[in-house]
Amino acid sequence: MILRTSGHLVPAVNRVIDMLDLEQRLAPLRRFDGLVGTLLTVLGILLLPDFKGKNYVIAFIVCSGLAVSIWTLIRWINQTPIIEIRNKLLDSDYDNSFALGQKIYRNRLRREYPTREFLNPWLDRYSHGVFQAYDRHGKIWGYLSMWPITYDTFRGIMSGVLKEDDLDPSRIAHASQAPFAYWYIADIVKDDRAFSSRVSNSAFSRYIKYLMIYEGFCRLDRSGQFAQSIEVVALAVSRPGKNLLRDFRFEHIITSNEADGNPGVYMKGLHRNHLRKLLKELRIRVVSEERNVLAALNKSEHLP
Repeated sequence: MILRTSGHLVPAVNRVIDMLDLEQRLAPLRRFDGLVGTLLTVLGILLLPDFKGKNYVIAFIVCSGLAVSIWTLIRWINQTPIIEIRNKLLDSDYDNSFALGQKIYRNRLRREYPTREFLNPWLDRYSHGVFQAYDRHGKIWGYLSMWPITYDTFRGIMSGVLKEDDLDPSRIAHASQAPFAYWYIADIVKDDRAFSSRVSNSAFSRYIKYLMIYEGFCRLDRSGQFAQSIEVVALAVSRPGKNLLRDFRFEHIITSNEADGNPGVYMKGLHRNHLRKLLKELRIRVVSEERNVLAALNKSEHLP
């Protein structure tokens, strides 16, 4: 179930947010607690007076500690995320994005995907906005690409004058000019393959798209790429893309050439406070959808 921060659901959303934030704040305290407990246990063993059966008591304490450590390690391994988002990419990683993009565009959209030669100059100017989703075996399942753009480019896309094919490298802002106020979402792509026979494609699609958007926005924000206020524009070329943008309350901008079959233009403005609210909402959606996916997977089944 996806919670929205509107109407009578606001108190429920805020309670979940508070619980998640409390859990995050308590994590360092729990780690400190565990360290102190370990040190006191070792100190207690060293200071134990001599008595009959002392060695058995020490052996019991050590074995108990090892058992707890092994159990903790197993829990940590089992809690490894289903999907990992990568942002520090090699040249070969970008090849994975291009291969997936070409596959989706040709098979589903019946369109040609931009060539590597077309987008390489974009990457030369800005390479921090591509976020790829991999499973634990290194298989790519999707990617998000966001690009800082100039003000004139933003206005051109908003008015319908500029399409993606018109975006030459000079319209992509250079990384050295951060932070940026104007952003263009080029792709939110998920592979059409089934992640598991036990998980519906729609459930996994929601999970991975929310996760990529959440991680992408979080990492760009934390690394100082976002200005105090940002405006994000996107061109929706498919119905799922339009639905996703509407779901995040992007405003549909009607342009004169949209009736001719050109992509719909969507825009969202975010001040710093609105961005934090969006990230909290996204975080709840990610947690909710991840739980749905995990619940659908049989515990005895190996994750793909």
